[in-house]
This record gives sequence, C-alpha cells and structure tokens, in this order.
Amino acid sequence: MNTETPNNPDSELDAWVPPPASKPWWKRSAGHYPGRTWYRIVCLATLTVVTFKLVLLPIRITGYSMFPTYRDGQINYANRISYLWSRPQRGDIVVIKTTGEKVTVLKRLLGLPGERIRMRNGKVFINGELQEEAYIRQEGGWRSREILLGPDEYWAIGDNRAISEFGKVHLSRLVGKILF
Repeated sequence: MNTETPNNPDSELDAWVPPPASKPWWKRSAGHYPGRTWYRIVCLATLTVVTFKLVLLPIRITGYSMFPTYRDGQINYANRISYLWSRPQRGDIVVIKTTGEKVTVLKRLLGLPGERIRMRNGKVFINGELQEEAYIRQEGGWRSREILLGPDEYWAIGDNRAISEFGKVHLSRLVGKILF
C-alpha cells in the first residue's frame, strides 16, 4: 500500500529539483569536447586561408573571348602552383597577368617554346601544320605573319576567334592553369 501523500516532502512528485545550470555559449556550441572542436575550427580556417591565398585564385570570366568554352559571368579557379613542377602544355587554358595579378586575361596556349606560329583566316598553323581544334565553333578572319617563339615564350589566343586577341606570352606572366 502506498503511504505517500501529496504533502509528504519525501514524495518524488513534490521534490524540488533545481533547473539545469546554463552552460556558457562556447560550451553549448562546441559539444562535449570544446577543445577538440575549437582545434578543428582553427585548422579548417587556416587551411581555407592558405588554399585561397596561395594555391587557388578565383576568376570571374568577363567578356566573350573564350566563348563557347567559358561564358561571361562564369566563376572558376586558377591553380597557381600548377607550373611549379611542370611546363605548360598545348591546349592549357591559363590566366595571364597583364598589368598585375588583379588585371588578368583568360586564354588557351597553343604555341610552345621554339615553335613557328602563323594564323591564316582564323586557323592556327604550328611549324606549317594546321592545328585541329574541336572546341572552335566560330572562326575569325585573323591573319598574321609567322613568328618564332623564344625559349620561355608561349603563344596564346581565345577560343572565340572572331573577337579574341592573340600573341606571345612569357612564362613569368602565367598566373596558373584553370581547374575545370
């Protein structure tokens, strides 16, 4: 038989329980192991800063010189360390600094050091051979005399041959290779 009554202080129903102590905000947001959580946050923030300051350069495409491969307003990333251990290859889409790292252009490398380049009716000839470029949808009427590239010189042009400029680019002006 139950002898407990509602007025009995030993009753579980009437036992006063203090409200749970409120934890400081840093413990509530960091879980059971706040030191471990804050360590992870600091590591992630450091990795993000290093990646976007030293390795990747965000690029917003403006203009139509690389159309249809890249469209106006598109955002991409340039890998700044891509040419530290390897040389640029034919067909690489690169970021070229013009007057500083803030003023850049996006072009495709076609001519490599030591090659002879010529454009005729928007078509590129390297060492006298026509280059097959499947990504070209619109050919322009550009014509140029044949040029010989020096030891650290490359030849770059945009994919939209109707409006794109072209020319020699020194290796020191290449900022990096576009990721995708």
